[in-house]
Amino acid sequence: MLYSKSPVYLPNIELENNGKKIYYKLMYQPILNPYNKITGFMLIPIDITREVEQKEYVENLARFKDEFLYSITHEFKTPLVVISSALQAMETLCKDELTDRIKRYLNRIKQNTFRQIRLVNNLLDIARIEAGHIKLFKRNQDIVAITRLITESVSMFADLKGVELLFSSDINKKVIAIDEEKYERIMLNLLSNAIKFTPKGKSVYVEVSTREGYVEIKVKDSGIGIPKDKINTIFERFGQVDSSLSRNAEGTGIGLSLVHMFVDAMGGKITVKSKENVGSTFTVFLPDVITECISENDCLGDLCDNRLIQAIKIEFSDIYFDENDREKKKTIET
Repeated sequence: MLYSKSPVYLPNIELENNGKKIYYKLMYQPILNPYNKITGFMLIPIDITREVEQKEYVENLARFKDEFLYSITHEFKTPLVVISSALQAMETLCKDELTDRIKRYLNRIKQNTFRQIRLVNNLLDIARIEAGHIKLFKRNQDIVAITRLITESVSMFADLKGVELLFSSDINKKVIAIDEEKYERIMLNLLSNAIKFTPKGKSVYVEVSTREGYVEIKVKDSGIGIPKDKINTIFERFGQVDSSLSRNAEGTGIGLSLVHMFVDAMGGKITVKSKENVGSTFTVFLPDVITECISENDCLGDLCDNRLIQAIKIEFSDIYFDENDREKKKTIET
């Protein structure tokens, strides 16, 4: 540094004056003679206290926002879970006493309860991620088997809509390190959107393939597509394409933002290609790596439990209740 002929900024220093912290940035300024030789130097202190305080204020504000968001969404979740449990108990205990009209009202309450639980869960996850509290539990799993199982598990919702759901893979088995719960959430969101926005009589495709260094999972629909001027914001929070999507389904637009965060947390990436009135293709790229910490376990073990069932019930509640309502209306009309 002492031989540099250009100004150099040194690390910031912190001083204290009457109990108040003061921050300085030091600038090394060489003194050159007419022959461009260094004859000395100056250390120039620059007071940056205000800048540091403003930065700390913004960081504290962001931290407070994250903590507040986490706290308030957690408070919302508790009564929602109680409401959901009470509804299930009512349906079980009073099954023979419920009229069709009461059942319709209960279904509407359940649908909106699940919708709010989904929103709260997404907000909680976003708050955790932005606060740096996201935890990954990676295990070596067969990505082909898991993807096939998730696809088959939601096929009934595609059938309800009259949409064909097709799975294919160019490999029989591929073990990579993933967080199963996060991967479930990724696939359920992509499949829910694909089925929701694909018209009756059309198809949704799920494809697994390998590329150099990555496993590629595609979810292709034959839906309404995304306008060109909106496609760059589709992964932003609240980035739902209002002009097209909101006419067909309700939503806050944070689902794809969370999908992007989960994929990124697992070291992958997600892309989208879309054409209006033709359909969209979401492609998830996950690293083709395995973890040395945990040996390969039963690849399907944890997926056939209440966690996946509950996740499907919440993610696909709109499709289930909306399609059931349509079928009942048709029956009444005929």
